[in-house]
Amino acid sequence: MNAAPLKPYPWQIAIWQELVRRQRADRLPHALLLTGPQGIGKRSLAAALAQALLCEQPGEDGTACGRCRGCTLYAAGSHPDFLMVEPLEEGKAITVDRVRRVVAFQGLKGQYGNRRVAIVSPADRLNVNAANALLKTLEEPTEDTLLLLCSARPAALLPTIRSRCQQVPLPPATLAQAGEWLQARVEEAGAAADLLTMSGGAPLAALELASGEQLAIRESVIGALQALSERRELPLEVSERWFKGGAEPVLRWQSSCLADLIRLRSAPQSARLSNPDLRGRLQPLAEQVDLEALYRLLDRTQQGVQQVQRQVNAQLLLEEIVITWARYFRAVHR
Repeated sequence: MNAAPLKPYPWQIAIWQELVRRQRADRLPHALLLTGPQGIGKRSLAAALAQALLCEQPGEDGTACGRCRGCTLYAAGSHPDFLMVEPLEEGKAITVDRVRRVVAFQGLKGQYGNRRVAIVSPADRLNVNAANALLKTLEEPTEDTLLLLCSARPAALLPTIRSRCQQVPLPPATLAQAGEWLQARVEEAGAAADLLTMSGGAPLAALELASGEQLAIRESVIGALQALSERRELPLEVSERWFKGGAEPVLRWQSSCLADLIRLRSAPQSARLSNPDLRGRLQPLAEQVDLEALYRLLDRTQQGVQQVQRQVNAQLLLEEIVITWARYFRAVHR
């Protein structure tokens, strides 16, 4: 039975070619840290590399053949020389028990070849004990095991973990790299450019935007900011509604809108926005809050994203941020 081979996305081709070149020269390290924005395809690239390394007959471009025993076992999720380490539930932490599997895995010999591959994703979800356990694994690597760590927030990892991995940054994709791929998957003609801009150059996140759910969250954010500025809603009402909808995506969109407000406040005519379709609604808000206050609120919101990921009380956090925003507007209207 043939298994569909995994391939890099169009915007990952140059990075893929470099990884293949290093693999063929036997210059891959014991650990790679794939970094880049959420939705750039770090985990997909890691999975394609893992399958290719376990393939018995990889193609000229370095991708897996999809036909051999290794590819079949990998596609079935039963390859004995591959291990995936991830949270048991999306958004939860990776616990030390999960990482201990890597320690045991690394101590075994490969059953179908000389290479064993483990993926840890997202690596920034490692809790303290899990991170320390992984560090011990990185400090005592084995020659035949490759660890692939994926993270959109490498700064959240222990510095000692980062220092023991070779980083592979995946930069935001350009329209030339991803536009054709994205436009083929969205219904609205010509939507690729705006979606890619709104996602910060992350095509998979842009594709998720096209579904409409994320845009609805964005609308709730900009609508609430306008309502707070016009005193049409109370801060606690806004924070309660945001909490019910999920704190992390709300905070991410608020960060995006705040960054645009800073751009508009700094250079209103020439500002290139992450949300270009909201320019007419953001401009009046930018004119009401001073630049220093916007920077403070953006810093606090970005901190909030990280705190929510660490299971901090999201409701209290949202209340604090919304009340601060409303206070800035109260100061304007005095």
